[in-house]
Amino acid sequence: MKRPDRDTIRRVLDERATPQEAREVARWFSSAEGAAELSRLIDEEARMLETGERMPASPRRFTAASVRRWSGAAAGALRCVSLRC
Repeated sequence: MKRPDRDTIRRVLDERATPQEAREVARWFSSAEGAAELSRLIDEEARMLETGERMPASPRRFTAASVRRWSGAAAGALRCVSLRC
């Protein structure tokens, strides 16, 4: 499966994507390559949360809420794939 572009992935994780974009990213996250990328993104955000670093090209600091939001968005995307929505 073709990897969605970074902007689309970011919109999905920030809950600003269209339903079609969310389905596309969810399908990709369910692939081995997509699951590895999702794991990397979560690990990176957790590390930044622990160290207090800012994310590259982003003025905001990460909070526990943002980690929960990303995790929730990923879980919702994967649930969507399993239900074929």
